[in-house]
Amino acid sequence: MWQADLTVVERELTLAATSPGMEHLRDLAADLRAKALIAAGEAGRECGGVRRGTV
Repeated sequence: MWQADLTVVERELTLAATSPGMEHLRDLAADLRAKALIAAGEAGRECGGVRRGTV
């Protein structure tokens, strides 16, 4: 087939922002979201052959 590499970025606590019982985890959830966005961006740039700082 395509023989493509796959990078999966997982994020935990996705419902913490909207679930009343998880309000104590909202700061952690926001931190995990930010880290996941960074990891996804890096994976996308790597897949596209773009090095950081060139775009």
